[in-house]
Amino acid sequence: MAISMQISPVSMTKAQIDLTKLLNGYRFRVCETPQDARRSLAIRRKVYVDEKGVNVPVPDAYDRHSWLMIAEEEATGAAVATLRITTRAAGPLECEHSFVLPGSLRTPDVLEMSRFAILSEHRQGKGRSPGVSIGLFKAVALFAHQMVGAARMVLCSKAERVQTYTYLGFRPTGVRAPYTALDGAMHEILVMDIRYGYEPYRDHELFQFFFETKSPQIVLPAVLPPLGLGVSTDALLKATA
Repeated sequence: MAISMQISPVSMTKAQIDLTKLLNGYRFRVCETPQDARRSLAIRRKVYVDEKGVNVPVPDAYDRHSWLMIAEEEATGAAVATLRITTRAAGPLECEHSFVLPGSLRTPDVLEMSRFAILSEHRQGKGRSPGVSIGLFKAVALFAHQMVGAARMVLCSKAERVQTYTYLGFRPTGVRAPYTALDGAMHEILVMDIRYGYEPYRDHELFQFFFETKSPQIVLPAVLPPLGLGVSTDALLKATA
């Protein structure tokens, strides 16, 4: 089974949530040290392998040309969520193992978002807001545009999650295939075009929150971190053994 962002479009409206407090209690940043990367990978392993029983190596070969995002509790510093940002500038994306991408998505300025993982006690539901999911997405969006200079972001989605991602600004491509990297279930490639920044999305009801409101909980690095932090050859061999 694939893991996806825990966001309900119905709940994400200005009238239903207090945007000024949505990210309170958490910190969102890109891993800048091997130690932080290993903490991020530990969250992925716990959610995908231990909780969901997905037979996937952690780390895998695509982590070598990826950045890892981490969400932490501010009070304790404990890692609670992660996702992966893979750049095609360093090689094919993971989704290309299952999908034939159009030429516009096979360029060095394309990023892939994958491996969303949030500890169960921090997911939306049972009175909890979608703050962790939204914080991760906002951090990735700012990082992709301000620091990487990406032209497009892609992700793979099951049919039941397409509504969530289209709410966030992604658009279906019509490219569908069994996603062999995870569970073999049918997925579709979705894309967000950011060649002109996020101005084309100004009509979105949360545009100001995502792209104009400064959130102190989101910390972008001073310089672009190296790819593949915390992923050694030994770790890859152990994960795939």
